[in-house]
Amino acid sequence: MNQIPTIKEIRDNILSDIKTKIYSDKAESIMLERSVWYVLATAFAAVLRSCYEFARYIKRQIFTSTADEESLELRGQQYGIYRKKGENTVLSVKVTGDAFAEIPENSQLMHDDYIYLTKSKTKLDIAGEGKAEIVSTIIGNDTILPVGESLTFISPISNIDSNAVVSEIIKEGEDEEAIETLRNRIQVFERTRPQGGAVPDFILWTTEVAEISGAMILRATQDDRVVTVYPIADESTGSRIPDEKKLKEVLDYVSDDVRCPPCLVRVEAPRELIIDVTVRNLSPLNEASKTRLESAWDNFLKTKKPKQYTNDNDVDNLIDKATLISTALLNDIKTLDIDSVSIVDEPSISVPYILKIGELAKLGTVTYV
Repeated sequence: MNQIPTIKEIRDNILSDIKTKIYSDKAESIMLERSVWYVLATAFAAVLRSCYEFARYIKRQIFTSTADEESLELRGQQYGIYRKKGENTVLSVKVTGDAFAEIPENSQLMHDDYIYLTKSKTKLDIAGEGKAEIVSTIIGNDTILPVGESLTFISPISNIDSNAVVSEIIKEGEDEEAIETLRNRIQVFERTRPQGGAVPDFILWTTEVAEISGAMILRATQDDRVVTVYPIADESTGSRIPDEKKLKEVLDYVSDDVRCPPCLVRVEAPRELIIDVTVRNLSPLNEASKTRLESAWDNFLKTKKPKQYTNDNDVDNLIDKATLISTALLNDIKTLDIDSVSIVDEPSISVPYILKIGELAKLGTVTYV
């Protein structure tokens, strides 16, 4: 049902049927557009068009890839996957004024187009200074203000200076989860249904932890009957390598009795291999080309991951000169030669190199000779 007939097409089909049934023995008869048949056919066509539209809407809701926001959230709830709600920003601000002056609860401050409310009544000390806790009126990370940023009271408060300065970020605001991100999480769940402790289960469980976007799993062996999980943090956190707090959070979540893994679980931070490259004969040789080249290689190396399954594409875990050159040529670099590709922490390892479970690649220094 990719193409729905128009009202005119439906009406004409109805009229054609009417002509065939009623006027089949009167070939010379002509139906006037204002006839009762014409009016009824137009009315029926409009209703049928609505039925077509409704059928197409229902069809779209059947599939996760095309479901609308409401249907997608309901589908996620069936799987225990809920849309991550946004958070308000909470800040501590320094306010000044006359000694012992008071700021009422819910006093409004503004920065750009965002409004913040004081959470409680604040009384200044004898020096005319005090700290008030404020919360943004809307969710989202756009409401986060850096320390030192100034806000203005919307309505003047007696004996209180009009400006307040951010002294501490208590809680950073977060945007509500994008609908396409939720769609992707549901699709991952549908494609990797729990199987009682298989690799897809551990990947799914690990990525259900906040700020974790991927995982590598080292299977248990006869010698080491422990599954090792290498979580990959979302780059929005500033690094793909989770900190100790996040690793413990992953371990607690994956090992929880609700998931009941069939073996012991170990959670470790993945190792990021820094790749240095020496380039010569770069053309065109200018700063724009260097920036473009390094950006392309940085993005390219970040896509490299070890082979998790036997049918994974080999090229995804291979680091070599040929693929680096191909990537450069696809990004408006006319010519270049690579003298050397080396792994910073492992100078004895030669390239080409195949990433192993627990390893990620990252561009280091590009040297031009």
